[in-house]
Amino acid sequence: MQKEKLPVYGKRNHSYAYAVHFDSFNPDDYIIVDIRHKQDYESRHFLNAIHVGDYEELLNIIESNADKKVLLQCYSGHTVSLIGNDLVLKGYKNIYFLDEVFEDFWDDNKGE
Repeated sequence: MQKEKLPVYGKRNHSYAYAVHFDSFNPDDYIIVDIRHKQDYESRHFLNAIHVGDYEELLNIIESNADKKVLLQCYSGHTVSLIGNDLVLKGYKNIYFLDEVFEDFWDDNKGE
């Protein structure tokens, strides 16, 4: 039996989760889950982003927002691309990842 081949998304990092880039990024379109270190989150984060420190908490957020787009965000997109792979393979359909370097958002004077 042949497995279905999943599409791969992303420019910098590749994932089965949908890639999001700054040129089309509107934070209001997503439930943003920030997985960076807590002190970095507290220093600066996207408006309304939720800090998550463990996988179970992440799953609870995804499952309680099944009708919304959940955007995973880390420092550079690499870690969330891998987590996105895992979540899509587990059957979650609403998973997106920020395929960008987080600090570039502020460096481009787009930060909030």
